[in-house]
Amino acid sequence: MDYLRSKGRFKDMQIWTSNYAPDKLEDVVGNERIKQVLIRYVETMQLPNILLTGGQGTCKRTFAQLTAKAYLGDNYPRGYLSIDGALNRGKDVIACNAAKKSDKTLHTQNVLAFARTSITLTKPRKKLVVIYNFEDMTGEAQNALRRIIETYEKNTRFILICNNLDNIIEAIQSRCIPLVTRALTYKESTDLIMALRQRNGLPELDPNIIKIINMLSSGDMKKVINYVQTISVLKHVDLETFHRIFNVPPVRLLERMLIDTQKLETQPIVLDKIKFLLEQGYCYGDILEMLCKILNYEEFKDIIPDDVRFKYLERASVYYCAMAPQTPTVYLYALFSEFADIVNGSGDAPRAI
Repeated sequence: MDYLRSKGRFKDMQIWTSNYAPDKLEDVVGNERIKQVLIRYVETMQLPNILLTGGQGTCKRTFAQLTAKAYLGDNYPRGYLSIDGALNRGKDVIACNAAKKSDKTLHTQNVLAFARTSITLTKPRKKLVVIYNFEDMTGEAQNALRRIIETYEKNTRFILICNNLDNIIEAIQSRCIPLVTRALTYKESTDLIMALRQRNGLPELDPNIIKIINMLSSGDMKKVINYVQTISVLKHVDLETFHRIFNVPPVRLLERMLIDTQKLETQPIVLDKIKFLLEQGYCYGDILEMLCKILNYEEFKDIIPDDVRFKYLERASVYYCAMAPQTPTVYLYALFSEFADIVNGSGDAPRAI
């Protein structure tokens, strides 16, 4: 194996989400306001306790790591502690009874021990604790952390990361500055795709493929990067190839089907297109999920009026929630029948599924 590797037959695969991760806050794509706030905190050395929340793939972890490195500088190795709340949920990882003030050993899995440990940092820096997936920690653990935040305010700061605030106790929320990250906009996502292609010496993508990547990723930066990396091994990629690689129902066809439901003379054609999609092996869930993404797509509002589009989304969501893998094909036909009813003025309320 070593011989073959030395001859160049095998090559370690790069992980673009890691290799192309930004090195500093200024390089992060998207969330411009939050980026500027964090940069200002670092410049003034006035870092508060932060509750960083937002959806998947909105750079929460990246923001926390880069903020910690910029804030601590050369003090980063000894002044930084990170914990994954999904793996370490209980109170022991926050405060253990065995931890004493006289204990000089830095316990990498105990926040209280870390806060108590005397570490000389370049002033005015303070020790920094970052907890990922904080919402997964128990209420007992969160209450223990609340007391530590109060007690060790003079020498320790906290950045807590979660996907939503529902499972975070009010006592923690009131002691932190909330910063809410958002998904990439269409332009930000498009710029990222083009930058990745250019950085790797690859030709520009078909705008329709960029559009589909944006639909599929829903502004999740990691998903955008993974889609671009997957197709980067191909010298040329067209729409048909892209659909086959990712098993995505043809977007143009689905768009045409939605448009055809708006006219009486073209509504019957939709039935043949449903049959075609099913014969190609696409499952009901894939078709419905892509329909919802198309209807929710910003540019599609210029094709179908908002009042109709919103009703379509309402109906589609009802069918999507009710549909199981073995649902009879008739449900798909019924859904597009209701789309036609909306345009014809005879369908005001979703039918019971």
